[in-house]
Amino acid sequence: MVDLAKADQESFWSIGFNSQNQEIYNECLFIGGTSGCSVDNKILFKRLLIAGASKFIIVHNHPGGKCKPSKEDIKLTNKIKAGSELLDLELLDHIIISHDLYYSFKKENLLN
Repeated sequence: MVDLAKADQESFWSIGFNSQNQEIYNECLFIGGTSGCSVDNKILFKRLLIAGASKFIIVHNHPGGKCKPSKEDIKLTNKIKAGSELLDLELLDHIIISHDLYYSFKKENLLN
């Protein structure tokens, strides 16, 4: 995801894993502008289920340089986590990338 750190547009990725933690799916789902990206959870979950994923990570970038999640990022993560639990999918992490930095929701205990 190194190239994502240098991108000038925000994009949202999903990486799916099987039950043995092997990557089986990796896709850029949505591309936005310089300050935001619209995410459709129906598409996110549809693609993960079609791929046969058991677990997944979501990743997006902040072209502006700051990795700290916005209120919208936190709200979106909570909504995705709730939906994933209904579908028996495990959200492993939400990572925000910017320049040479990253922010991990899991590391910051925001997925509990």
